[in-house]
Amino acid sequence: MPGTATVDVTVFRQTTAAARGVREQGEIAEASRLLRGALALWRGRALDGLSGAFFEGRRAWLEQPRASAMEERWALDIEQGDCGEVIAELTLATAAEPCRERLWELLTWAFDRDGRRGEALSAYRRIARLLDDDLGLEPGPGLRKMYARIRTAADASLV
Repeated sequence: MPGTATVDVTVFRQTTAAARGVREQGEIAEASRLLRGALALWRGRALDGLSGAFFEGRRAWLEQPRASAMEERWALDIEQGDCGEVIAELTLATAAEPCRERLWELLTWAFDRDGRRGEALSAYRRIARLLDDDLGLEPGPGLRKMYARIRTAADASLV
């Protein structure tokens, strides 16, 4: 792990920053490896067992970078074509947080990258229906862009 820090949250932040740095240099596999290392520092939910408004706020503050690092790692793995594990993880993640659009965007991308275009389109339809039925919303720009890209590729393969 980068640096000499011994507090997990500090090591996590340093390692995720290092991962982003190597990603910017085009080192996708190394960035994924670093993110895996940073995420391995987590052992359950932050501040687990503590309750109250203060701890809930701190928990959210600690958990958000973890969620972002997971999403970054999944995107890197998909970019490398390592989709099997990512699809399994994202299937669980979308079940746990069904209205988190970024998870569905990554899942549709992983299915498509894995050659499972029908499942990618099905995943998009599931989240679109869920958002409409539960929240009266349409998918956001990231999901719509992913759907359009997959549909365009599907249409091109029919020609």
